[in-house]
Amino acid sequence: MNQDKRMLEELKILENIKDEDIDFSDIPEITNFIGWEPNPFFKPIKAPISAKLDKDVIAWLKMHGAVSKFLNQICREKMQEERLAIAQAL
Repeated sequence: MNQDKRMLEELKILENIKDEDIDFSDIPEITNFIGWEPNPFFKPIKAPISAKLDKDVIAWLKMHGAVSKFLNQICREKMQEERLAIAQAL
């Protein structure tokens, strides 16, 4: 049996396992997310959006070069701040 066929059969078996039948007893539950850092190899999928911004905000964004890249950076930093605050509250 070739390796691809065997892998597909194993994936089918795994696909049919119910969540409640998975034994997590040897995996400790993560309860402390302080110090969490995003995976450096993660490359998020980009999606276009449309938004109306004030002209002064647009001018400020353009001062920083690539608007999409800078706006993404600002949003990502804010998202990570919120995630950290949530993790610290747990």
